[in-house]
Amino acid sequence: MAPYTRYGISRAGYEYETNPLSTAEQIRQEEAFRREEYIRNSLMIGGKWVPRSEDEIRDLRFQATMSAVNKFNESLKPPLYGTNISLPTQYIRETRTDRQISGDYYAIPSTIVNGRFQSRGKGMTGEYDIIVTLDGTVKLGRGHYYLSMSAKYVQLAGTVQMYDGKVKSITNLSGHYLPSEEETKNFGKILKRYGVKVSGASLHTYKVENERTVKVGKTKID
Repeated sequence: MAPYTRYGISRAGYEYETNPLSTAEQIRQEEAFRREEYIRNSLMIGGKWVPRSEDEIRDLRFQATMSAVNKFNESLKPPLYGTNISLPTQYIRETRTDRQISGDYYAIPSTIVNGRFQSRGKGMTGEYDIIVTLDGTVKLGRGHYYLSMSAKYVQLAGTVQMYDGKVKSITNLSGHYLPSEEETKNFGKILKRYGVKVSGASLHTYKVENERTVKVGKTKID
């Protein structure tokens, strides 16, 4: 077992001290942590603990994460930090929860350099699925739910077409997230916010009608 320090199991929220723990104390704290995790992920029904559904657990984790972000944001002082930390522009919720596993789906290692996408030091050319997570990470590849790691919410989900790293067009085509027309209008602003040059690119908006994907608009991003 790892040589934890007193109150050193951060997962359980203990404060850090440097006095080493005995093996018995390590085991006690580890068991306490496991009990806390089980209770957090369970419901009391009829006098018995019943495991929560996966969706309920993910909802609770999302709520806890956003609560912590909001508290931290409020604690920052403008004279010291200039401005508060920016929260996500929008929250696009999943519409499907079927898993996408590696093999058929993949992520492409990429970076944004001078507003353009690069992979392995070269400008990217082609059409890719794209998502922007709530923490502002821009990911490219195939499979939106795979790229988001099955996230309940994202800021952006669609496809992007580019040449030599320069974005030429963007769509809201995503079976798992189905961004609305209003949400799609924010795509240009979101990508600019995270360093992607999209001025002059075309934005194509689609919606699903009677199980068919229908194009409803095309605009140019300023």
